[in-house]
Amino acid sequence: ASFASKGGWSAPKLVILRFDPDSRSATALRRADPDWATQMAASSRRDMVTHHPIPSEGGSQAQ
Repeated sequence: ASFASKGGWSAPKLVILRFDPDSRSATALRRADPDWATQMAASSRRDMVTHHPIPSEGGSQAQ
């Protein structure tokens, strides 16, 4: 089977290109640390408008 045919459907070029794996890719980082989301939840949250830190319920947080 051919990817390209005259006058018909052809696959996008990205389908047939080969890429070397990027060590900085999000997939590689998530695979290396599957619990990354719990670390993000523990870090300071920020207000989406002012970008100021939102204090945790257990204590105060310096701004």
